[in-house]
Amino acid sequence: MSLFRIFILVLLSPLLVTATVLYVPVLLVGVVIYMLRVLGTRGRVSGTAYEPLQVRLIYHLRGTRPDPVALELTRHLPATSWGFAPVVMTPFVWICKLFPGLLRYPPPKPATFTDMMGVRCKLIDDALEEHVANGDQVVLLGAGWDVRGYDRPADQAVPWFEVDTAATQAVKRAAVDAAGLDTSGITYVTCNLTEQAWLEALHGQGYDRTRRTFVIWEGVSMYLNDDAIAATLRAVVTLPAGSRVAFDLLTRQWLNTKAGLAAGRSVSGFYGEPWTWGLELDGRLKPTLDAYVEAQGLTVDRAWPLGIESDNVPAIGAVVLAAVPKG
Repeated sequence: MSLFRIFILVLLSPLLVTATVLYVPVLLVGVVIYMLRVLGTRGRVSGTAYEPLQVRLIYHLRGTRPDPVALELTRHLPATSWGFAPVVMTPFVWICKLFPGLLRYPPPKPATFTDMMGVRCKLIDDALEEHVANGDQVVLLGAGWDVRGYDRPADQAVPWFEVDTAATQAVKRAAVDAAGLDTSGITYVTCNLTEQAWLEALHGQGYDRTRRTFVIWEGVSMYLNDDAIAATLRAVVTLPAGSRVAFDLLTRQWLNTKAGLAAGRSVSGFYGEPWTWGLELDGRLKPTLDAYVEAQGLTVDRAWPLGIESDNVPAIGAVVLAAVPKG
């Protein structure tokens, strides 16, 4: 059905129009409650952790990437609660169905900025499946509300470590307990990446540095500085060959565009978490990215670029899977 026909149907359907008019105030109340709850914990608990969770929830509700555990956790987090999905997320699901180009999953190539969450999910999910099949350890740096480690089948159980700040982790653990999720095999490790080395934080927590590891570092780099990012990646190099790290980044050139500045202001203004780092392009994205990753001692296993770059248009960024080389 075309958008024009949908528009006509809406105009000609008094029942639908009435329902919409009645629903809008409910939606606005839900959005306001969500915003107030996020603002109430600003500066203590990561607000940006809600964004990937919300996108995964939309994928789940659309049926493109089932994630019932994400839905269950959503019902118990402070800013969302049980009514969040039906009240606030439902219209976004409708919008995505009306405009299939929004929040596509699986994501397309080339991907746009709105596809970034989908690219992260796809690349990380695929790599995670490979590492779990090999029995490797998994470390989530800045775990936020990620639920990939919960309610996993017994044959997919591997040592799993969630690393995050004390405040964010406390909120998550309370929500996980309230949701009754299975935390078997999960170890919670408190660490602020800007103040402490994550490998140091893992010491004494059951983590085996001699065992191959998959490090998931999603949605974090843009909030750090050069030194913290380099230190995180170089720590991965000390792990056994075949260990990999998945991370995403934005480019400095895109951050300085009108679209990048607007997106950055939106994130910083609402969540109070500014974007502070972007990869400085030296020409095109691929050679710049390859050189940067290799300078940290890693090799690019695969990378999914964001945006269509040209001489006048910079790449938005990329989602990267980097590996510890053999020898």
